[in-house]
Amino acid sequence: MSNKGEYAMPDDTPIPNFLDYAELVRDFCAEISQRHIEELFQVTDGKRVGTYIERECRAYLEERTGLEMGGSAALGKDLPLFNIDIKTTSVVQPQSSSPYRSIDEKIFGVPYNILLFIYEKEDSDGYARLNILRCCYIPREYTGDYSTTRLACQLRERYLNKEIGVDEFIRRLEGKLGITEAEDLNITPGMIQRIVDTPPAPGAVTISLALQWRLQYSRLKEEPFPEGVVVIL
Repeated sequence: MSNKGEYAMPDDTPIPNFLDYAELVRDFCAEISQRHIEELFQVTDGKRVGTYIERECRAYLEERTGLEMGGSAALGKDLPLFNIDIKTTSVVQPQSSSPYRSIDEKIFGVPYNILLFIYEKEDSDGYARLNILRCCYIPREYTGDYSTTRLACQLRERYLNKEIGVDEFIRRLEGKLGITEAEDLNITPGMIQRIVDTPPAPGAVTISLALQWRLQYSRLKEEPFPEGVVVIL
């Protein structure tokens, strides 16, 4: 276990990459998995469990690094120092939600990095145990939809080879996204140009739209893990 202050940085030192703290996050996973948590006994609300993990992770990092992480669930980013939102999910149905901003997030990813905890909860003798089965860091460029990002890159190659035009590019992509004329969701020529100029990285999650984004993490439960994902535990 790391001692308090071991990871602390001088005031004039630039904030390092979050992955410099991967070992510390691994320590947190091991520590929290050993706790007897009375406040979560018989709690079935995933949000309450998630809030507990988010709060404890932020406090753990602050105590042992001396850095002010800031953030809260209400602010939308749990670790704004690293542009990270912590996502927690039960292994039974590994998914979380994210506010919907625009359709292009499904192609280019959400505007923050994800620190994902997949847990298994057990209750006994008046307390709960949270066994952290998996912890992954997903850089924001890899937070797009798994299949949509791959189709976008395939269509980009066909477009560059002059096999399809912009209209066909849009039609195929909208078909994949399930967009109908009744919905105010459109793939624009500008979005196509962005794909052509800067092809999206392969997404590591599955994203569906249900009033807000639903991010599913079934591919992160076990090997082989998607490209770009850093498996901490």
